[in-house]
Amino acid sequence: MQFVNKYEFDKLVKRYNGDYRVRELNCWNLFVQLFFGQLTSLNSLRDICTCLKAHRL
Repeated sequence: MQFVNKYEFDKLVKRYNGDYRVRELNCWNLFVQLFFGQLTSLNSLRDICTCLKAHRL
């Protein structure tokens, strides 16, 4: 995650109102999960969530 500057990401989210009316899955968490999915070549959001839950401590 060193490739993405969190400060710049947060500025863009604020500019485009990306977290408007978000309850649980904010833009940063969604980005991290989708980035993980790309790295692991998973096909669906459900697969990504299942894999992340399996690695949760």
